[in-house]
Amino acid sequence: MDAYTNHKHNRKRLFALCQGEFFGLSAAFVSFFVSTYANASLPSMLGKLLDSSSKSSTPDNKLRMKAGVIFLLGGLGSMIRTLCLGRIEGRLRGSLMKKVMEATLSKDVETIKQHVAVVEEEEKGKEKGKNGKDSNPPTTPNTPSPSYILSTSIPSTTKTLTSTLPSFVRSLSGTFNSTYMLLSLSPGLTLYAGILVPTVGVGSVILSKFKSKQRKKREALEQLAEEIAAERIANVKLVKSSGTEASELAVYRSSVDACTAVATSQSLADGVFLGFLFTATALTLSTVLSKGGALVREGRMTQGDLTSYATYTFLLGAGAAGVTKARGEFKDGVAASGAVWRAIDEGGEVGGGAEVGGEVEDGRIEVEGLTYAYPGGDGRKVLDGMDLKVERGEVVGLVGKNGSGKSTVAMILKGLYHRGIQGGSVKVGGKEVGGGRGAKGVNVVMQEVGFVDGTVMENVLYGRQGEFGEDECRRVLSVVKGDDFVAQEGGMTKRVGINGCRLSGGQRQRVGLARGLVGRPKVLVLDEPDTYLDKDSGDIVRGCVERAREEGTTVVLISHDVDTVGMCDRVVGIEGGKVVYDGDAKGTLNILDKNGDGKIDAGEIAEAAAEAAKGTIERATGVAEKSVRQVTGDESYKFGDYTNRFLSEGDKALNKIRDEAFSQIPKQVWGEVLGDLTEQQREAFAISLIQLAATAVLAFNLSMNFVLSFTWMRAWKVVVSTTNLSPLSSPSHWSSLIARRASVEALISPLSLPLAAFCTLFILLPYKDLVEALERRMPLKRRFPIMNRVLTLAVACAAVNIGLVATAT
Repeated sequence: MDAYTNHKHNRKRLFALCQGEFFGLSAAFVSFFVSTYANASLPSMLGKLLDSSSKSSTPDNKLRMKAGVIFLLGGLGSMIRTLCLGRIEGRLRGSLMKKVMEATLSKDVETIKQHVAVVEEEEKGKEKGKNGKDSNPPTTPNTPSPSYILSTSIPSTTKTLTSTLPSFVRSLSGTFNSTYMLLSLSPGLTLYAGILVPTVGVGSVILSKFKSKQRKKREALEQLAEEIAAERIANVKLVKSSGTEASELAVYRSSVDACTAVATSQSLADGVFLGFLFTATALTLSTVLSKGGALVREGRMTQGDLTSYATYTFLLGAGAAGVTKARGEFKDGVAASGAVWRAIDEGGEVGGGAEVGGEVEDGRIEVEGLTYAYPGGDGRKVLDGMDLKVERGEVVGLVGKNGSGKSTVAMILKGLYHRGIQGGSVKVGGKEVGGGRGAKGVNVVMQEVGFVDGTVMENVLYGRQGEFGEDECRRVLSVVKGDDFVAQEGGMTKRVGINGCRLSGGQRQRVGLARGLVGRPKVLVLDEPDTYLDKDSGDIVRGCVERAREEGTTVVLISHDVDTVGMCDRVVGIEGGKVVYDGDAKGTLNILDKNGDGKIDAGEIAEAAAEAAKGTIERATGVAEKSVRQVTGDESYKFGDYTNRFLSEGDKALNKIRDEAFSQIPKQVWGEVLGDLTEQQREAFAISLIQLAATAVLAFNLSMNFVLSFTWMRAWKVVVSTTNLSPLSSPSHWSSLIARRASVEALISPLSLPLAAFCTLFILLPYKDLVEALERRMPLKRRFPIMNRVLTLAVACAAVNIGLVATAT
């Protein structure tokens, strides 16, 4: 059995808290004894005062003085007891809160993250059980969050000592004292009442259980109705678009009607219980008092004794109920203390956080064979033998799909993750990090920026207030265009609220970026810095990166945005825990086959290819231009006006190519390459191919016009040299030449379509990496079913053209 769920273990540690409170507990015990004695003496003293007043008109001053002393001592004892126990509770609560907070902050980030995952798993398990989808409890241990322990478990633990336990002792002593006094006043009457009271008690218990059952049933139905309403309102777009308003309203009405029916049953149960309790109590009390009145009439009891007897009867009932209640609360408090002891025992000493080991000399980053898996997880390796080198002052973009390990790399560079490192080394500026030894001078701007309830300046300079002041705060805020903070009322002394609740998403992100620039760090890691920024985010992040570049800071930029990554010197793609791409930010297509195993990983690489391919038409055009330059060797080649001219003319032949040829290319040629891209990414890439086709068509048209013009000039020369006359004087020659020219153009025009397709595919073939990848994917004959037909037709048409041109010339 877990020690923290063992009642005896927790109870022992709970009482051990009282070791340092000897004097306070002693005073509380004495005052508790005095107040208990006064409470026990109160009914008897009231009875004696009643007898004294009824027997004699002369007041018994001695009796009254004795009663006054008892009343005064009882009040004073209650006051001292409450004061002492309250102070003890405050000190114990403060001590436990400090210890739990210290233990929490002494844990590493991995442990806390693992704990959060456990709590989330428990909540999911509770939700499934509540909805009836999964009756099995979660397999994770019951480990409340630190905030829950601080706000709930600790108060419950301390109240168990200073409130619940004294209440139990007081109720127990009151029960024994009342029983003793009842037997002393009238044993016979007590025996008579003992016969009636159990009957009333049994009936009350039965009705109480029925009432509790109806209450729980109503609460469950009300919760179900609340969940139905919340779910439908949250998905109101789905409900509206599906036209299911009436059916959903009927479902909700039926659940509310069920609640109403159960509410009626519960009200009936409550009424029956209260009616029975009142009637049974009144009958029992009247019977007992009637019997007591007979004893008074017979002289065996006085009126004061009967009054005291009735009062002790109520005190006995209250004492018995208090014992039962305190016993349950004590058991719950001891159980709650287990979470407190666990939190304290699992902690350590709070040191210097991650930043120990001194300032790094420069921003060089060397990662060799890094393998990492989350502690307590399923053993899956987030990073598996990763290698990465970044030079001082270099700006490197880190891209990858969600869960590929990008943020993990950031946490390891800062030194926040170390327990899960299973192999390899991480060095920053030649200093090894990991094992809790973070490198000072590495600033990380996390995607979710953290805040404390302080001023803007306190949050910007958080953790560095002793090193920097207002001037540094103004400097870094100006870099991220945060001057609006300064201009606002209150300026940098404006309070941001709990967790920055008074700031917008963009303002929160700017504070995070400014915090990252404080102190001119050697390494700056930006994890999705543009998440909550507005349309000017590119300029803000770019300004931040450029300032870091000017100061010689190494920047590791994690982002999914093409424009953001485009400002980097290099782009590193991570997939499967490895670096699968490391190169120029614009070399998107090279990522497809970069892992060297002969497979196209368009859908598996770090989203690097996909994210870059989702760029605009201009970016796709740039990729196509680069490929043409590589083939032709002409570094100055640009599509330029030819593309715009072709697109504006809306050539029918090209439209047909796009509709017929390109509609098949993603399925038959590109296969897995474009199959993993989104429709928008595929369209952008197709546009770049269309622009290539436009260039081919224009080049073909220009070449044909040049050939025909050359043919015309040669024919002119032949006619002139033969006849030595003006062409106008040789109508037969002129007519013949026009006929030849018309026949050539008539035959060439229908050939524009296949020749344009031929030129397009011909230009595509020099994509060296792509062709190599396709050759490894499928046999040559199966690669281009459409290309085989086009090539055959194009070669035939070209041969006819050559013949026609030769004839014309």
